[in-house]
Amino acid sequence: MWFMTCIVYLGTFLQISFLTLGLAAALYYLAELVEEFSTIARRAMYFLVA
Repeated sequence: MWFMTCIVYLGTFLQISFLTLGLAAALYYLAELVEEFSTIARRAMYFLVA
């Protein structure tokens, strides 16, 4: 039974790790898009906020 518990903890750790990695990659990609298209990003931000 301890083997299944270890697998559950390992699976949970892997899920949290991949979720964090995916979120970091998405935020990095968005930052690159904003840097590349700053005028369009500024208009979009103004539209979303105002």
